[in-house]
Amino acid sequence: MGLNLQVVDYITDMIKRGVFGTNSILRMCELGNQTLRNDVIEDSTPKTGKDYFIKKGFDHISLDIDGLDGALPIDLTKPIMKDSRYKVLINSFDILTNSGTSEHVLNQFECF
Repeated sequence: MGLNLQVVDYITDMIKRGVFGTNSILRMCELGNQTLRNDVIEDSTPKTGKDYFIKKGFDHISLDIDGLDGALPIDLTKPIMKDSRYKVLINSFDILTNSGTSEHVLNQFECF
């Protein structure tokens, strides 16, 4: 699906309103490895959501089974266990975004 200008503007607006807390650096987890849609991309902007939000000052992690573009290669159909190498991800984010990824996961309960 990708991140369009409306979604990026909405996230940015919620941050400005303080909806996600007052931390100086917000920790963001993106389900999937989202690309920016053409209405967001300018010549000097990044091409992925990860790069875009890092450029905006977020501590950003994306989760996608393919592991492309710096995403952690995590299967969203399986829970992250407290004894796994990814246990540091549990309860560690201010923002979780899902811009068209979970609809492709058969077991959405485990995804969330």
